[in-house]
Amino acid sequence: MRHFARTSWFLNILVALFLCVATSRASFAQGELWVAECPACAQHLGGKGVIGPFPTVGACNKAVLDERNLGFIFGGCHQVSPSSASQMRWLTPGAAVIGSTVVFGAGSGLAGTFWNNPQGQTFGYGGAGLGAGTFGFAALALNARQMSRPAVVFTSALDFAAIGAGTAQAVQFRQEWANPQAPAPNNKSIVIGAAFGAAAGTIIGLLLPHKTGNHDHVTKAAASDIMADLSPENRKRSIFLRKLQSTNERGSPVDAPLTNDIGNRSTYNYFKVIEQFRVEDEENRRYQPGNKTYCNIFVWDVTRAMGFEIPHWVADDRGNRHEMRVNQLAGWLNETGKKQGWTHVDARMAQQMANDGHPSIAIWENPNSSISGHIAVIRPGSVGDERGAAISQAGRLVLDASHIDTGFNDPDHEKRVQYWYHE
Repeated sequence: MRHFARTSWFLNILVALFLCVATSRASFAQGELWVAECPACAQHLGGKGVIGPFPTVGACNKAVLDERNLGFIFGGCHQVSPSSASQMRWLTPGAAVIGSTVVFGAGSGLAGTFWNNPQGQTFGYGGAGLGAGTFGFAALALNARQMSRPAVVFTSALDFAAIGAGTAQAVQFRQEWANPQAPAPNNKSIVIGAAFGAAAGTIIGLLLPHKTGNHDHVTKAAASDIMADLSPENRKRSIFLRKLQSTNERGSPVDAPLTNDIGNRSTYNYFKVIEQFRVEDEENRRYQPGNKTYCNIFVWDVTRAMGFEIPHWVADDRGNRHEMRVNQLAGWLNETGKKQGWTHVDARMAQQMANDGHPSIAIWENPNSSISGHIAVIRPGSVGDERGAAISQAGRLVLDASHIDTGFNDPDHEKRVQYWYHE
């Protein structure tokens, strides 16, 4: 029986090693695959400069946005044939690690049940712990670069806890084999073994490589090299996208890739300027509400791109800058704004001016000066619509295409909304 148990254990190790490699590199056929490329990344960071393949264009687009937020300018997603992606896609790292752990733990535990000491104790639990921990960690080591740091550390701790508990049971098993008069198994030592194993596994997990976006150990210098290699247009767009996705730079102006001036006004140009800010996109956290709302920031960005900004900051006579809230902007329009070319009109005229490609806005000054009012961009739309002028806005409601009644919470048109446009 003892010879059979050892033979079973040896065979189980061979099978486990084979399954570990097979599971950690398991794959399945893919039909529709999407990738994105960054030639400058490949030049400066090595590798292919490609992320993917992804099963859907949505997953690919999200990865591209994440990379752009880090400063790596990947192009748009494009579809590749299965042959271009080797017709295969690896299983997720988590599936590989979990599959390895379960298969090897069960196999090792089963082999351990054939190994009994003179007291009748089997090595099933110890075998399961050592098998699951050892080969689970082997699969983790093969897949760690595709997993986040918390996942790597947690999995490593679990693997070594299992190894520690299995080792403690192995020591007891050996002692009882050598001394049939030894006391009954002590679960306390198994718990201690698991605790020491978990501590060791945590340390080892912190030392293992882990996923860091699509690039491991990217330096600021490498990122600067990538930015320097881009054309001025792409570099400007990269900074623009980063600011839209940031919550820390709302007080800084954005230089939009698409701008428009007096000599080139048109409905189409005005529409494209507004749309580039993608105000409803949740990835663009610059406009997303939190404890505060940012309707004035969106209007600032759009009017700045149109050549005549309604400012977020103004300087006093001493040159000190002051941040402007919406109620203050209403006063600024009636004083400084008029001098700079902003014209006060009614809703119908403001809509017509927007339709002709002129920057136009709607603003409501809250009668309660301690509470902010609201401001929105008037976008091209139907003149005389019963819902009010067509608008795009940030604020408590972030709306790419709506109307005054919804955006200003004014279904009965009772609020004293002012309308302004600029040539």
